[in-house]
Amino acid sequence: MKAAVQNLLLTIVSLTCSLVLAEVAVALFHPTTSVTTDILGRRIMNRERPVGARVGECVDWAPNQKGREKLLDSYDVFYEINSLSLRHGELPAQLPDAFRILVLGDSQTFGQGIDQDRTFSAVLQELLNSSGSAIRYQVFNGGVNGYGTFDELCKLKRLAPVLKPSLVVAVAHVDNALVMDEGNDLMNNYKKLHDSGTAALKRSDRALVAQSPKIAFFADHSHLYGLLSAIKGKLTRHPTFVDEVREYGRTSRQSPQHRSIWDQTRAAFIDMARVLETQQTKGKLIILHLPGLASLELDDQSALDELMQTRLTVISTYPSLQKLRAGETMLLRFRGDAHYNVAAHEVIGRALYEGLVTHSVVPR
Repeated sequence: MKAAVQNLLLTIVSLTCSLVLAEVAVALFHPTTSVTTDILGRRIMNRERPVGARVGECVDWAPNQKGREKLLDSYDVFYEINSLSLRHGELPAQLPDAFRILVLGDSQTFGQGIDQDRTFSAVLQELLNSSGSAIRYQVFNGGVNGYGTFDELCKLKRLAPVLKPSLVVAVAHVDNALVMDEGNDLMNNYKKLHDSGTAALKRSDRALVAQSPKIAFFADHSHLYGLLSAIKGKLTRHPTFVDEVREYGRTSRQSPQHRSIWDQTRAAFIDMARVLETQQTKGKLIILHLPGLASLELDDQSALDELMQTRLTVISTYPSLQKLRAGETMLLRFRGDAHYNVAAHEVIGRALYEGLVTHSVVPR
């Protein structure tokens, strides 16, 4: 009996040591970026995300906040939200004479994981002001995580009288499918219009589910658990977001529901143009087509065709991003975060600049 107990204890100690060594090895050579703190005492993910609030009639960033976001091997960046809920330093009471451009969009526009001065809005401002023009340009980043077109319209109504922008860039970050994903403007627009109705939609098998406290602990602290979960996901072959977008395009893109969302989305863009027409400076609206990663992988530009039906000026970043991608999507995004990376923001900013010049939207 004593020998059996000793053998059992030895087995338990051996298994524990093996698991600890495996955890350390995975932490060093294949870390999981969703982990918060790990066995080595490292803080892997530290997301002091900006706090949202209701500002006027809109859901927006709470004014006047600063913070940092860190993700191991991906980014460690600073952000500042000013009193107008823009990702920008505080503005003087009397705005200087300049050609002001307001960029509205979601977290890709905000620049999740991107330093404040390297977002595509900042890249655009740098290119405009270094072009040799005597005109001074100011570009304001109005991106907010989770925004859709109707949110952009609400924010524009609030800011247009204050900023008096000469130009507004409404970013359409979209994969042409009503599939559950927070980064898809079309899906965000659907949720805005139908707060309670997602039952009729194709739901992602990758949707988050409630976790038990024990599972949540391992998910937050164990790289080994993350690796085993990833292997299990590949073996069980759950459909990816790209798979779901592809299937939706085959079966549901001509459905009345899908057509209705696009009709209302286009109407929201047209309403944004009308808001600018009524202000004293007679600002202009252009749409920036920012494809989702699924659209690039599927070589799908159908969302651009939908946007062109607004008869507003549309600038597409699709060709530039596809060229940078060169068949490898990871060249565009962070390893542990699906947002566009610094290289992609540089390309987006340059494509936007070239489009504005080509369409003679900015004065020279």
